[in-house]
Amino acid sequence: MASNRNSPRLLVMPQPTARNEQGEILRLECLQIDLITATKTLITFSPNTSRGVNHLFLDGHACVSHGPLVLIVGGYSDSAIGGIHIFNTATGQWTPGPNLLFPRGSFAWGVIGNRLYIAGGIGPSGTVKESEVYDLETGELWAVAALPVSMAVDVFFVFSGKLRVRGCIRGHGRGSAEWTFKCLCYCPHTNAWQNDSWLQKVVKRVPRMTRSKFAVTSDNELYRAELKEEAFNRNPGPGSVFIYKLDKGNFLWEKIFLTIDSEVRDHCKCPAGEREVRFFACREKVLLLMHHDDPDEGEVTPLAHDITEVSFLCPFHWASAAILYA
Repeated sequence: MASNRNSPRLLVMPQPTARNEQGEILRLECLQIDLITATKTLITFSPNTSRGVNHLFLDGHACVSHGPLVLIVGGYSDSAIGGIHIFNTATGQWTPGPNLLFPRGSFAWGVIGNRLYIAGGIGPSGTVKESEVYDLETGELWAVAALPVSMAVDVFFVFSGKLRVRGCIRGHGRGSAEWTFKCLCYCPHTNAWQNDSWLQKVVKRVPRMTRSKFAVTSDNELYRAELKEEAFNRNPGPGSVFIYKLDKGNFLWEKIFLTIDSEVRDHCKCPAGEREVRFFACREKVLLLMHHDDPDEGEVTPLAHDITEVSFLCPFHWASAAILYA
């Protein structure tokens, strides 16, 4: 069945392997999967190495979709700092955007209206408190109200038009090893951060600094996916992915689904301690990227409770992923 341009599509982008002697990316092969028809399409392109595209997929970057556009945002390493790079999936063209005003990785981000808001995270000098916003229509970037404190981001998502963030803050005093957690929300209309008592109730029973991911569907439901390692006879077993839905009236997380990440131990090179959950909202449903020992990369399987699974030998052989609607 042919892919429909109006169907939601998953775009997965590879870790760059083809580089020249200067380390510049020569070629990327992206996989696009129609989530309705399960049609797969390979998109191959050669970036313009003179435009700085070789600084893609740095540690802690974000992958953001907007219409047919995919943005690779931020991240940094000892030798490079990520800015904003824009891939037009309709034309196959890359466009370099601006550098971030405040270099960072592992930050909170969210799209509200036609603007991408960025806050917190880890920069070259430690935790970051500055915030900034990128207009997805005009390409302008400017600073907005900073966080009240520098924080390493633990939880973030957009809900009811606000960017919600839980972060950890190192205690005061030289050599302090104590960390505290704070819940804040940013309101674009007032350009202000404030304490978020609603988020505090939402994450009260969510373990801190865990491999949890959150997704807000188009019908304003909040889901959470968490990867847990099971142990058998004191040996690491297969990872189990738990999916929860928030009972918004009682602020309780209801477990709605449990699945095994992979029943074959060590079938890929991804260290168990570095595995995470890749979890997306897809209109009124949620999408889960899973490890699988089946060689059919990108197999789409509808599961219960409006959950769809896409299986890969190892999802983290792919550098980034995003949902497209246009």
